[in-house]
Amino acid sequence: MKKTFNSIYVQLSKYSGGLKYFVYLLIFTTLIISPSLGIADCFYNGLTYPEGSIIGNLICSNGQWIPR
Repeated sequence: MKKTFNSIYVQLSKYSGGLKYFVYLLIFTTLIISPSLGIADCFYNGLTYPEGSIIGNLICSNGQWIPR
């Protein structure tokens, strides 16, 4: 993992200041936002259902099945 960050740093050091900071910001926001997408999915019988799905009398809300 450290080798990857070092190679990214070496490649980015070729660019001017503004572009370099934009790329750093893009990488940072991607790493922060990506894991938070899809955390509210619910699982039922081995399948994944998005937030708001209804199965019988259950609703998927915040990653849990809640009775309606």
